[in-house]
Amino acid sequence: MGKFTTDISSATTSPFDYEYRDFVAKLYRNADDPVLLALGLASEAGEVAGLMEKIANQGHTPDIPKLVKELGDVEFYLNALYAFLDTTGTHIRRENMVKLRKRYPTGEFNVKDSVARKDKKKQVKKKTKKKTPR
Repeated sequence: MGKFTTDISSATTSPFDYEYRDFVAKLYRNADDPVLLALGLASEAGEVAGLMEKIANQGHTPDIPKLVKELGDVEFYLNALYAFLDTTGTHIRRENMVKLRKRYPTGEFNVKDSVARKDKKKQVKKKTKKKTPR
């Protein structure tokens, strides 16, 4: 991993992105409920985290086929959310790269840029005059 070198402006969404997203939206009966979509995603991500914790903390051997299945479940819920939002994974990843390029202009992580969050617009609070009672 190094500096950003890929021009993402030309990234296109593949037909499979749409095919899988639409397949998931049709298959999942709660595809119009964002709370259930988010809970499903969190649940599946938790299963991936649990498997990784067993590897890192308990000395288990990585079960790659099980991880692949669980990551597939994460993708399922991500794509259900993409369908709900009428977007695609390619679009989301493209937007995320734009954000991260602003945050890390050198293309490499460093604590200073992480803390500075150059991608965030600073909100200036308007001072309001306190009315004095008469």
